[in-house]
Order: sequence, then structure tokens, then C-alpha cells
Amino acid sequence: MFHRIAFFMFLHITLFHTISEQSPIIGETVEVEKDEFRKDFSFVASIGDLSILGVHKKRESHHCGGVLITKRHVLTASHCLRHQEIHKILVTLGSTVLNCGLSYEVKSWVNYTNWAKENRINVTDLDAYDDIAIITLSSDVNHIKPAVISKLNESQVIEQQLVTVGWGRIDDINETRPMKLRKLYLNVLNSTKCVKIHRQIYKSSNLTHINSYCTYSVPLAYIYYGDSGTPLLLDSTKEVVGISTHIVIRRRLVKLLSVTSVYIKVQEYEHFINDVVSQ
Repeated sequence: MFHRIAFFMFLHITLFHTISEQSPIIGETVEVEKDEFRKDFSFVASIGDLSILGVHKKRESHHCGGVLITKRHVLTASHCLRHQEIHKILVTLGSTVLNCGLSYEVKSWVNYTNWAKENRINVTDLDAYDDIAIITLSSDVNHIKPAVISKLNESQVIEQQLVTVGWGRIDDINETRPMKLRKLYLNVLNSTKCVKIHRQIYKSSNLTHINSYCTYSVPLAYIYYGDSGTPLLLDSTKEVVGISTHIVIRRRLVKLLSVTSVYIKVQEYEHFINDVVSQ
């Protein structure tokens, strides 16, 4: 299935390409969570578009992930909220089965770029890398322990076993999503290699630093459409080190050589997070 889907989606792609609004977790090393209410992933959020089907009928359609970081705040990717309306978004938490947890309405959200401008902080030309936002829920989440943001620096993170989870699409033809949370173990490239990849994509020779982790899996597996905003976690403690934002595909003609999943480094945005959640 992996090779069929990869060929269908990426036939037109040149040597390097980036998909900014991601996809599910696909590949041989993906695991499916069988425990519906497993506590170590209960803080993982499904962000959905709310569709009105009738007078008393509503349906929530998953389009991104997120992670609960306080009783009232969910961290996600900024592009997940682009062109969205607050009253049409629901955040569901507490279950590894899609749409089986408790759903919460949204009070507000703010992305890093807007926050930085309001606080007169210079935003560089690399705004695309600041793909992080915080959702404020309309009510407290009292039955779930929020995730903890890791204090480890990059060199320490690289040495750790990392894991990501999500409900992203697993079939492009039928746009099928898994009902059960899927889990993937990942390794981190060092920053030099990560910068090199981004230089080749964005054609920027001046790029020396990015606020991202570039991750990979052997055998090949990666995040996909619907996995944006999901957390990158330390496997040992389930502390948050990143938020998924896009994937980078490297290929030669029709042969897929590698896929790098890219995550925003959460610790780089500590001031943003602390300021928003304290309000």
C-alpha cells in the first residue's frame, strides 16, 4: 500500500519538495493503539471542522492534531487554523479512537506571528518556520493531565527515542482515516543536515538556523495529511519536544529516496507559550 500511495501522490515531484499541510502516519513501522483510553496519549487532540447536518445533528471532521498543554490550552500548527471559523471548530480529547473522546468548543486562538507583531518582536523572513499556534478552549479540561513541555536542548533530544501519533489519512484514493490512533517511532537528524535540506527546498544560501527538528524512520514511514499539529514526544516521558508542520520528500524521477517529517521546536517558543497561557 505504501508504494502505491507514494506513487499516486508524488509522481510530479522533483528532487526536493515540501508538503506544508500534512498527511497520516504511513509505513511499515507504524503501530496502532489498541487501548481506547490509554492515559499516556489522552492529551493528544483531534481538531475538527464542525458540519451542521440538520436541526439536531452535527458531525465533526478531523483535519489536524494538537496537544493539551494546560487545562485550557492546546498547542497545534498555525496552518491548521488558517481560514477556519471559531464557532465551527471542535477539539476532542481523551480517547485514542477518533471522535470518541469529549469535545470542547474554542474561545480563541493566536499564532506566533500575530503574537510577535503585537509584542513588537521582529519576525524574520522565515515566517514559514513559525508554524505554531495556541488554541484557548471555552472550558477547562478536568479529566486529562496536560502534557509537559520538555526542557531538553537539541543535542539531548537527538540522543532520545522519539514517538509521534496521529489520525492522518492512510488512503489518498478514498481519503480514508484510521479510527484508532497510529504511532510511529522517529529519529532526529542533526541541525546541520536539517538546515541543508531546507536550503535545497527554499533556495536560501543564507539560511543557517531553523526552529525545526527534521526526523526520519527506518524502514521508511512518515506523517501525512491530517497529522499536522500532532506532538513529537520523548518516548520515555511523553514530554513534548515538537509540533508537526510538514514533510520533505526527496526523490529521483519516480523513485522515492527519503521522506523527512519536520517538527517545530517547541522550546524555541517558550516566551510565546508562557505569555499566552498566563493570560
